[in-house]
Amino acid sequence: MIFGIKETDLINVLKAFRDTLIRLQLGIHPEIVNFVERVLTSPPEQIPNVVREEKEKVERTKTFVEVLNAGINPVAAAYSFVLFFLEEGAQAVMFAIIGLQQAKRFDLIRRFVPKGREVSRRARELMDQIGWLNPIMTDAYRGFFDAFDAFLEAAEQIAITGKPVWGEQTLWDLRKAEGEE
Repeated sequence: MIFGIKETDLINVLKAFRDTLIRLQLGIHPEIVNFVERVLTSPPEQIPNVVREEKEKVERTKTFVEVLNAGINPVAAAYSFVLFFLEEGAQAVMFAIIGLQQAKRFDLIRRFVPKGREVSRRARELMDQIGWLNPIMTDAYRGFFDAFDAFLEAAEQIAITGKPVWGEQTLWDLRKAEGEE
């Protein structure tokens, strides 16, 4: 344990820190970069000694990580917020297409498919640019937008053929046949 942190956890944090610095391409004081590299390249049994010798650099690195985190967290929150609204837009398009299919308004489905593709395109651009800020959420949203794109492909085929997915009958027709109004 070093300052109450397991050595393996410290190594993982420093690797993530180094990778973040590389991604952000920030001009960091060389002493901090050298310290991180020295810890990462030291044999595990030497890490406590390296950290103790470089206590001032540990504190500067910690302060820098805190400042970096304070800058990244609001950006990550905004990213999450925007993706959430893009998902809501995608769902609105899906609900509209389902209703239009029920109403056999295939002409209007053709108008909503491009709107859905635009929402998906914007979400994917955002994920490609800054998705690394929250990789778990990004993977979940990628899955959602993959399914959404498949839905749009099916909707486009429905609009072309002019037939609902389950054949000629709509849900309304099925309810009428059962005596419901």
